[in-house]
Amino acid sequence: MDRAGNVAWDDRMTITSLSASFTFFLAFASIEMKFAKEPFAPKRIIANRTLCASYFVNFFGLASGFCLIFYIPLFFQAVQEKSASETGLWLLFSVVGTMFGTLLGGLTIQATGKYYALTVLGYTSLLLGTVIISLMSGSLMTSNVGIIFGTSSFLVP
Repeated sequence: MDRAGNVAWDDRMTITSLSASFTFFLAFASIEMKFAKEPFAPKRIIANRTLCASYFVNFFGLASGFCLIFYIPLFFQAVQEKSASETGLWLLFSVVGTMFGTLLGGLTIQATGKYYALTVLGYTSLLLGTVIISLMSGSLMTSNVGIIFGTSSFLVP
C-alpha cells in the first residue's frame, strides 16, 4: 500500500505484492479454519453473524482513533507551528484522559459485570470526541483546548 502511494498503483511490484498478500491471507485463513488444532480464533466465533457488527464497529472505531492520533500532532506542528515538545505537552492531557477512562471502565465492568451500556457510551464518546476535534481544528473555530478535550473524550472507552 505504501509503495502504491509513493510509486504507482499500476506498478508491477505493487500489483504483485498486493496479490501475494491477498493470496497468503486466504491461505492463512483456510489453514486456521480447517487444519489448525488450536486456531488463532475458532471458526464459530469468527463466522458468528451476531458478532460481525461488533467487529466492524471496533475496526472503524480504532481506525478513526489511530488517524486522529496521527494527524493531531501534525496539526499542532504544521498549522499552529508548535514545537515537538509543546505538542507532546498538549497531548499529555489525552493520555491522562485515556488512563482514567480505561481505569474507570475496567473497574465498572469488574464491579457490575455488565459491559453493553459502557461499550455504547464509549463509542458514543468516540464519535462526539471526533466531532469536537473536527469542529475545533478550523471548521467552526481553532482551539487547542477544544482539540485536547476532544482527544480526552474520544479515548474514554
